[in-house]
Amino acid sequence: MNLFSKLTDRALVYYDNSPLVVQRFTKNIIRIVFKCIYHIGTMRASSKLPIRIFLIDSKDILYISDSTRNSDIFSKYFSHGTVLSGDWDKKRTLLMDDTMYKFGEDVFLNGLPYESTQFYKEVMDQQRERYIKNKQQLETRLNNWKILYNSIRTHGFKSQKSLTNSELLDEICISIDRDGNKILEDGRHRFIIAHLLNLKDIPVIVNRVHGDYWSRHKEELLSGSF
Repeated sequence: MNLFSKLTDRALVYYDNSPLVVQRFTKNIIRIVFKCIYHIGTMRASSKLPIRIFLIDSKDILYISDSTRNSDIFSKYFSHGTVLSGDWDKKRTLLMDDTMYKFGEDVFLNGLPYESTQFYKEVMDQQRERYIKNKQQLETRLNNWKILYNSIRTHGFKSQKSLTNSELLDEICISIDRDGNKILEDGRHRFIIAHLLNLKDIPVIVNRVHGDYWSRHKEELLSGSF
């Protein structure tokens, strides 16, 4: 493990154990810093999709980006709206093959205990989520996710902006591949809930668009449809 990973691990553990007021202050500082980075990137980029909310059917997303599965939590701040060619869109997994998605099915829909799921076993045995250090931390996070599931099931899915007046970058992020397929980039917990509940009109922002798709559908994207 390199020095950056060690420092990140320590920072995340400190964040988890901090009072709520400290967590909120930290999130606001991070948001301000990366908002500045985003605006700098916007000025330097030659072709960007403006920040806007698109409403999509949760069933339209079939893939999850490997960057999301590997907890690349800051990617959306660096690459939002980027038009990018290459093979980045091939680094993905079918949503229904993701162990966290299967956890949601097993626990939320089928009522299975945490301990019987593949995701729980992976985290405990392999520390798949590097910021999880013990059983108590893991179960606290899973309990919070279950509370969120019950809330969305009861009250419906609401945008982060309507709930907290937060920046648009806190919404679920997706990318669009060369063929127009939508790939989940960020907001995995919220999106999995929406998908399990078959919800429509989910607010998302577009993180990256493949250059091939952009060249064919630029006007649609800029007009707010795809």
